[in-house]
Amino acid sequence: MSIKVKKYRISKQDTSTHTICCKKIPVRKITPYKYNSPYMAHHSSLRVHEATDYVAQEPKKLQSTAKKDNKDPQATSTVVMVEPAFFHMNFQTAGDNNYQLKPDDMSVEEFQALVHSPSDVAYAQHPGLQERREAFDQETHAKASQEFAAMVALLRSKMIDVISIPDVLAHDTPDSIFPNNPLSTHNEGEGIMIKYPMRNDNRRPEKKLPIAQTLASLGFKVGQVIDFSGLEDSEHFNEGTGSMVLDRTNRITYASLSQRTTKQGVAAFAETMEYKAITFSSVDRTHDNGSVYHANVVMSVGEKFAVICSEAITDETERNTVLASLRETGKDIIEITAEQMNGFAGNILQVRSTEGNPVIVMSETAHNIFTQDQLAKLGQYGEVISVSIPTIEKFGGGSARCMILEVHNPKETQH
Repeated sequence: MSIKVKKYRISKQDTSTHTICCKKIPVRKITPYKYNSPYMAHHSSLRVHEATDYVAQEPKKLQSTAKKDNKDPQATSTVVMVEPAFFHMNFQTAGDNNYQLKPDDMSVEEFQALVHSPSDVAYAQHPGLQERREAFDQETHAKASQEFAAMVALLRSKMIDVISIPDVLAHDTPDSIFPNNPLSTHNEGEGIMIKYPMRNDNRRPEKKLPIAQTLASLGFKVGQVIDFSGLEDSEHFNEGTGSMVLDRTNRITYASLSQRTTKQGVAAFAETMEYKAITFSSVDRTHDNGSVYHANVVMSVGEKFAVICSEAITDETERNTVLASLRETGKDIIEITAEQMNGFAGNILQVRSTEGNPVIVMSETAHNIFTQDQLAKLGQYGEVISVSIPTIEKFGGGSARCMILEVHNPKETQH
């Protein structure tokens, strides 16, 4: 089966390798190819609605080794979590993430200065802010590190194989605790890892962590790395399984368009991996109808269920398309309200224990905002466990699902 990628090119200088366990692994760096032609618009209810100035090409070497008869399971028993080197509030991302909340001892003016200005400018405008921020960052890191360690311990107690990888302080990556954004893994072929185009500069170094090398050293196959980072130069983004909620077994990606998720960014993934892309726009009614930055805040797809805040999808056609797709693929739809979405009820993830038992992971914030009837329904599809991560949620703007990078790579055959 050939993989047709119509709007991206790979040139010889864009192809490199990673050395993993004495083995060269091809890296396909996909970069935009500018062309002075009229915008091409593609319209279909279940395809990406896009307008792009990329020339249509069919590179010989872009085959991702994806095979439709070699599907990922929806839930995996092995996950990667990244231990933060220095977790603190990322003011670069706070401009479009309404779930990152202002520190209590910081004024609105000080907060906005840090969000919209270089830190040295904000410090000059607000005397004493630098000292208070540095103390706040240290306290935040200490609390977040405890929350991270407790979450790892809880998952392991449920027989979930957690690979904990420490971040590197020199990378200066406050959001590395959310590894599902820069990377995803896939079972196809000899195992695939994908690197995604990230909107914010200080999130891009997260892709430098040796996650592929670590997986290979533990016996997981990483036969190919596909790198979409070149799209960042053209301001096209797709922040992994934050921007997209994947129905892996049915090869569907649900993507909420925002400043961090563009149609072209989603198309790069969908066309390369042969997924059907269903895009929509969503708003948070609890935050002045502001755009929701990631799809995995709005919804979660499990093996047999889907949690979704459909009222966040304001366009009726888009909303109906998403719900129809979930029904057609046999998902038991559990509706949540905008208030529940604001409490991270959509940011949950189904995994499996090493013994094959389904487990649904969520934060205590989400658990407390679900109704008993909703929790009972979820309980039909796995043991519901909750983790206490209030610091990470409040200042990172992400919850339990964001902290988990699922490992779908096949394992080497044991002899």
